[in-house]
Amino acid sequence: MTETQAQLEGAVRRVALPAEARAQSTLAHVDYEDAHVVDLPQAQQRSAEEWARAVLEESSETVRASLRSGWRALGMRVGPLHTEGYVLGWTIRRNTPDVVLLGGTQTLWTAAIEGPHIKVVRHVLEEARRRWA
Repeated sequence: MTETQAQLEGAVRRVALPAEARAQSTLAHVDYEDAHVVDLPQAQQRSAEEWARAVLEESSETVRASLRSGWRALGMRVGPLHTEGYVLGWTIRRNTPDVVLLGGTQTLWTAAIEGPHIKVVRHVLEEARRRWA
């Protein structure tokens, strides 16, 4: 393992969802929630929307296609890819410099996806962190 790889290992971690993040939800009821932290020294150099775009829209073509395919398989209806008001098809529901709330319309949900979901989130965030390291 190179020194850079060692520095990146463990950089993405799952944490309890902070109350202030939960307060951003526009949903009456939340069935599932998770939160991850990525330590980046330059975090304050971008807005929340810019980070969301960097993580999702700047991911590899393979990752973007896999994400959209997975969302469709789960019954998620997402919008256009490269249109203002959307981040990789997710509607921007709230947007401030520190918070971007993305949403989609769901027609199907299965609780059995938590394990794969956590792995995918971690992979996408780790890929993003490697791009910025």
